[in-house]
Amino acid sequence: MTTNQLLESNLESLINTAAQNHQLGKLDEAESIYRQVIQIQGDNQGEEKLLSKPYNVIAIANLASIFEEK
Repeated sequence: MTTNQLLESNLESLINTAAQNHQLGKLDEAESIYRQVIQIQGDNQGEEKLLSKPYNVIAIANLASIFEEK
């Protein structure tokens, strides 16, 4: 397995775990994991760069949902 494949697998696992926590109402845990995904994928070099990463889009959308629920 290549480094990129391993990273992709880890990100997918994190997103799935965060989504499960989100659905169970564990919003703080889900938020923390979504933030980890965003941090792993980049150093936030601007909105366009941030949104170019597929898992960031999922994490950001779900973070927005959490903030609405809180």
